[in-house]
Amino acid sequence: MATVISPQYTQRSYLWTDWKAMWLSKGGSPQYDDDGTTYTIWFYDGPDAHTTQMWKGTVPASAIAAGYSQVQNDSDKSDFETNYKAGFNTRISRTDNWGNPVNDKIEFAAAFGLLPNFVASRATGYVGTSATSGVAVRATAYSPQGANAQRSIKSSNVNDTAAGTGARTVKITYLTAAFVQKTETVTLNGTTAVNTVGVDLAYIEKMEVMTVGTQGGGNAGTLSLYTQTAGGGVVWASIATGDNMTYWAHHYVPTGKTCYLLNVSGGATAASGNITVNRSGDPSGTTNPQRGVGGTYPHAGPGNADHMFRIPIGITGPDFIWLVERPNAATASTAYGTFEYMEF
Repeated sequence: MATVISPQYTQRSYLWTDWKAMWLSKGGSPQYDDDGTTYTIWFYDGPDAHTTQMWKGTVPASAIAAGYSQVQNDSDKSDFETNYKAGFNTRISRTDNWGNPVNDKIEFAAAFGLLPNFVASRATGYVGTSATSGVAVRATAYSPQGANAQRSIKSSNVNDTAAGTGARTVKITYLTAAFVQKTETVTLNGTTAVNTVGVDLAYIEKMEVMTVGTQGGGNAGTLSLYTQTAGGGVVWASIATGDNMTYWAHHYVPTGKTCYLLNVSGGATAASGNITVNRSGDPSGTTNPQRGVGGTYPHAGPGNADHMFRIPIGITGPDFIWLVERPNAATASTAYGTFEYMEF
């Protein structure tokens, strides 16, 4: 069936690469239609409908004559199907599981289970400090890769294995280069690296130990995620010994989603300082500065500061949000922080 866009919208058509750039600059919830022969893809921006099209098979002669090649079409189709298709066709308006408009307050609608694809969560972390410079609130170092690839994970302790007393399985929540969120659970093999099944790990949201050999126990060693298979390359994410999770106060907003910040909390065990929420914009951008979201929240040392946003702050994906602590003195201290959010 052909896609029909209402005539009150001004239709603006682009090639795939130009359409992606327009969509990333304006946001919105992209949609697509597959009629068996072509993909028609679009998003709305006020009175405009921005569209693009590609063929699933042979490009017709009329499109070739207009300057669009079969090679370019096949490349565009592969990019769409591999990196974007799974994250498109989300709902444009807020409706319940039966397609009816949701008129309840959002917190009640969420509690009643009326909102599909709705996430309510928090990001929490800690970090050791001994300087007055700003530092991301993450328990371990993190180096986003930005490109899809197969990775590997291993422990520094032989007891983190399928039949060991430590961690047995680890769930990796990650995003592809197109900022589609996925998960994979890996069974550990001690100090021998285990390759991921996924070949599209570009950014890490978090890692969590899912099963252990001793009830109430934790990972016996540091669990390290490597940039290459078989433990090759360098470590770009890890879980500290005994933590069972990465403890990173950060969050990636996937493509097609909007994250609404609800509150922020932060403090330190010794040094007074200030906690802020920062964002990067599209994480794949190379020239985007980090910017503060909301205000700066000072805390005593030792002490804690809490702030609830009276109106949730909306951040449309793809984007990256994280907490930053800036101590007032170069005193050895442990800073900690949490922010809560809802996303759909």
